[in-house]
Amino acid sequence: MPCTTVQASLPGRHPQSSQKSATVRIYGSITALATPFTAAGELDLDAWRRLLQLQVDGGTQGLVVAGSTGEAAALYDIEYDALLRSAVEFVGGRIPVLAGTGSSNTARKNGIEVGTPTRW
Repeated sequence: MPCTTVQASLPGRHPQSSQKSATVRIYGSITALATPFTAAGELDLDAWRRLLQLQVDGGTQGLVVAGSTGEAAALYDIEYDALLRSAVEFVGGRIPVLAGTGSSNTARKNGIEVGTPTRW
């Protein structure tokens, strides 16, 4: 089975320091999730949790939140944060949650520093 190894500095540690970095092995089916909205155009967190549960129950080995299939470029920072926090809390460490960091807005950070794992 194909495997990707991702290496990132631990939170609060500079990559060039003598501190060790975390290595996460990612393999198998990793689902890039679509972001559910209500008919009024608001983020639908109830549908989001159902989607997360379906993926976990289906055996996916990882989730991508707010990637290019998740309307990332159109999300407000508060929506991005709500999706990512909700996914991390819901999954509870059972599988990796990957945060989409792409954006068409060069001033936007999506609430995280690139290359630094975010933990809530």
